[in-house]
Amino acid sequence: MIANYTPEDIRAVLPDEYKVVASRFIALAEKHNLKPDVRHNSAKAAWKCAYTLKKPKRILFTVWTAPEEFRIKANLRGVDQYLSNCALSEEIKCQMLDNALDCADCEKYRCSGVQFSLDGQPYKKCIFGAFTFIDLSVEGFHMVAELIEREIESVVQK
Repeated sequence: MIANYTPEDIRAVLPDEYKVVASRFIALAEKHNLKPDVRHNSAKAAWKCAYTLKKPKRILFTVWTAPEEFRIKANLRGVDQYLSNCALSEEIKCQMLDNALDCADCEKYRCSGVQFSLDGQPYKKCIFGAFTFIDLSVEGFHMVAELIEREIESVVQK
């Protein structure tokens, strides 16, 4: 029998400081009618929830948590369209650049990297690792939610 989990199941197991963050991501997903797909790996005590936009169908962000770790992978394919209008902390900038591979081999593997400019420098990061934010401050995760909100708006406008 397959268990049906909800995003609230993940929120319940988080440390108190991240429960507010989880509530923000749940509210963001509900606001935009994103479909949650929650999985639990009991062997690793890990939870994963991928939120999918229905049209066009694509995963917009994934919440992943395990003991001592909380991360969000945001699929910010259009980040260059709105990044210049965002006031990002150094914490966010560092993780945007350090938590994803440069996309030198992407053409070989037929994946489209994500091109963007940050502080006047051009970057191309592999979509498979960009943009993963790990154990940020609460404020940092709220910034990630803002980036995801802008991504949703850019996708829906197309």
